[in-house]
Amino acid sequence: MKRIIILIFIALVFITTPAQAADGDGKGMYASGNIGITLLSNSDFRFLGAEVLESSHDPGFNIGGALGYDYGNIRAEVEVAYRKARYEHFSIGAVLPGCPCTGDDDDDVSAISFMANGYYDFDIEDSSLVPYLGGGLGGARIVLDDDAGIDDQDVVFAYQVMAGIGYEISSSTTLTVGYRYFRTTTPKYEITAAPGLFLEAPFESHEVIVGARFIF
Repeated sequence: MKRIIILIFIALVFITTPAQAADGDGKGMYASGNIGITLLSNSDFRFLGAEVLESSHDPGFNIGGALGYDYGNIRAEVEVAYRKARYEHFSIGAVLPGCPCTGDDDDDVSAISFMANGYYDFDIEDSSLVPYLGGGLGGARIVLDDDAGIDDQDVVFAYQVMAGIGYEISSSTTLTVGYRYFRTTTPKYEITAAPGLFLEAPFESHEVIVGARFIF
């Protein structure tokens, strides 16, 4: 996953270089990049339908980039993003087979997502501020890595909604700040000491993001 983060960072350096974007009419192909804070919702782990663990998380981070087309008020794009957070603690609700369930500071959960997004930009007359609303559908690879006897991954359906505001520096360059709600269908994690037995836990995050968008 560290290599994935490095590759995304390198991509963001290139796509967020103003020299790559020429002034135009504000429409056309664009590239964008963003970084931010990820706040994961508490996870209720379930085993055979019963709640067995409850976890909370420290604030994490997210980083991502997108390629899209600006039609004016409407934008469409494809996006790749990575988010990660560490567990603060586990609360044991039941005994799991082969699971000591003693989470520590090295426990974490991460997700790399591939999304198709759509946005609507609201024009404000004689203003460089452009509020926006958006949503997206796609998939995510969730990786749970801890010392509590669980170490697995799953690929699941994902969706997100976004809202924020952009500031147009020029017809080709926009700075953005916004909020994103990201959620997936429930991933399943295999208990390493008991192959064939799985835990289920939702993946849901609230994110504050800042970024930039450049028209080619």
